Amino acid sequence: MEDKHYKTKAFAKLTGVTERTLRYYDKINLLKVSRFDEQGHRLYGPNEMYRMQRILTLKYLGYSLTDIKELLTLTKKDTFHDTLLRQKEMLQKKQEEIEYVIQTIERVEALGENNIDHDILLALIHSFQHEQYHKEMFSKYFTETTMQQAFLDDKQDEEKQAIEQKFISYLKELKELQSNDYQPADKEVQQIFSHMFAVFNDILTPQAFEEIANFQDEEKQNLMLSYFSPEFEAFIAQGFEIYEKENEGVIK
Repeated sequence: MEDKHYKTKAFAKLTGVTERTLRYYDKINLLKVSRFDEQGHRLYGPNEMYRMQRILTLKYLGYSLTDIKELLTLTKKDTFHDTLLRQKEMLQKKQEEIEYVIQTIERVEALGENNIDHDILLALIHSFQHEQYHKEMFSKYFTETTMQQAFLDDKQDEEKQAIEQKFISYLKELKELQSNDYQPADKEVQQIFSHMFAVFNDILTPQAFEEIANFQDEEKQNLMLSYFSPEFEAFIAQGFEIYEKENEGVIK
């Protein structure tokens, strides 16, 4: 009894892929047919069905089409098993990355800021994303106590979120003032820096302030990453500098 063969449309429906996908697989020599009907239409039979099931299984495991094409040429079981283990390791790493991204988004959601400026939002996500890296780098220069204070690790979650919300609101206000052509020395801008330093005084001890003050400018440049546009970064830096000069001896 002759094996049943299917035209492209029927085979696509049977295997759950699109006709366009089948044509693409044929184009890249991933799934070529060996038979055609009298009108030149492709005919998919048992061999194509077998290969398609292997392709779909490997796609499910996360392999790229290039990798699948290479894997289907392997004949040694141990070689394929090695690639499977490597794929598992890659997927585990990807899973960790996805979980961390989800945690980052949840952390942003927990702040309850729905109308936050997109530059500040992206900067916030970037900060959360690289927080562990920053901790590792700054731990070379600061004591463990200062690190805990600076990253709010000595705070309960609710208190930590409240402090982060304050800083976000201050950044929003500064961004709005800058967009309205206020200058760093203007009293409205300096008032916000006054609020920010008040928070710093609440979360940092005099010893922590001293460690940060002694942190060399050159080292700062090597470690600090830009979260905002150069214009906004300069606006904040100038505002801080002006506030520190005008309040020298007052700041802890």
